[in-house]
Amino acid sequence: MDTAEAEKLLGAYLFDGTGTQILWADQAYELAKEISNHRERYAEASFEELFYTLFVILSDRHTLEATKLLDPKGLAPQFAFDSKLQSLNQNY
Repeated sequence: MDTAEAEKLLGAYLFDGTGTQILWADQAYELAKEISNHRERYAEASFEELFYTLFVILSDRHTLEATKLLDPKGLAPQFAFDSKLQSLNQNY
């Protein structure tokens, strides 16, 4: 394998593959954790429902990205969340 081919493979890994999925999963997890850390402030400002919805979206994104790492060929239907959870249960 020459340098150009190695660079192409690394780029695919980082921008289209596992690297991107790990990044999305980590970002979703950290944002959800940060929302959770400040939930009392959001409740006091009457924004609790808004940030709870955002928390759920981020949690779902984290779960989806983690599942995609376990199912790289996409054998589980993309939009069937139950199949994603089943895949996680089988692998943990």
